[in-house]
Order: sequence, then C-alpha cells, then structure tokens
Amino acid sequence: MRVTANRSQDMQALFCYIHKHIYCPAKLQAVEIAHHFNRTPDYIGPYFKRHVGITLRDYIRQYRNQLIKKRIESGSYRLKEIAAEFGLVDESHVLKLLRNENEGLV
Repeated sequence: MRVTANRSQDMQALFCYIHKHIYCPAKLQAVEIAHHFNRTPDYIGPYFKRHVGITLRDYIRQYRNQLIKKRIESGSYRLKEIAAEFGLVDESHVLKLLRNENEGLV
C-alpha cells in the first residue's frame, strides 16, 4: 500500500511541475524534469508513460495546446501574446502547433 501511495505522490508532483512550468519550454525538457526529481532522463519518460499511458512529450503538447486553444477561443488574447506567454518563437509557431494537432501529427 505504501509503494502505491508513493507512486501516486510522485505522479502528482510530476503533474504539478509540468503545470507550473508549462510556460517555460526549457524547464519541460526531460533532462530538466529528471534533474528536478533527482532521476535520469532515461528514467523519467518511461516512468511517466507507464503510469499515464502516453509519453511525457505528448502530455506536455496536449496540455499546452489545450491552454492555447482556450486563450484563442476566449478572444482576449492575440496570437503574438500567446506565443510570448508560452515561450514560442512567434504567432506562426502557435498556428503550426494547432494545425499539426488537428492533422494528428502532434
């Protein structure tokens, strides 16, 4: 029972880290996440996939794109503002991410 509780806490901490740093792409690299949790980059990805069912990279993309879509749908943000908020190069990068997701490439 204790092992399961620890895994649950570990996953909760991992989700919290991702959600906290979703606006800083450099902190979402496997190397950075692994360093934060005192693990190796080769460990963190498979650990995440084993417990969540999708890759760490896919989860981050889906979560980021979900937030971006909400901002676009609200009409309160310009693409330039969204790109800056998420640490993306420019507006075309935002559109590319969303287009790739709609085409099933992300």
